[in-house]
Amino acid sequence: MSAFGSDARAPRSLFAPAAILSRAEAQEIAQRALRNSPAPETRVTINSAARADTRFALNQVTTSGENQDTQVTITAFDGNRAASVNTNRLDEASLAAAAKQAYEIAKLVPPNPERRPALEAQSYPPLG
Repeated sequence: MSAFGSDARAPRSLFAPAAILSRAEAQEIAQRALRNSPAPETRVTINSAARADTRFALNQVTTSGENQDTQVTITAFDGNRAASVNTNRLDEASLAAAAKQAYEIAKLVPPNPERRPALEAQSYPPLG
């Protein structure tokens, strides 16, 4: 149901907050990407953003719009080799394909002799 009634084609209310991923949604996507990665070590970075714009002419709104997007970057490591693949498709098959592609590319790139191991899990105080 939209903010203007039951018509799904009606515009969304400008007072409704833009939809970006919650922490739980981002963690679920990261877990699916990690579960589908064939690499011995994998890093998942998720960026969820919303943007809105309004154009004015002659002191009136002429156009307005918004977009929302979620980008997932999967970085696969194979020893000292690493490669990243970006996707904005969040279904299981697309995440699995991106993870597999990152690992396949990582096996082809030259080793990085300066690569350091990742930090262990860190503890942070909860946000107030």
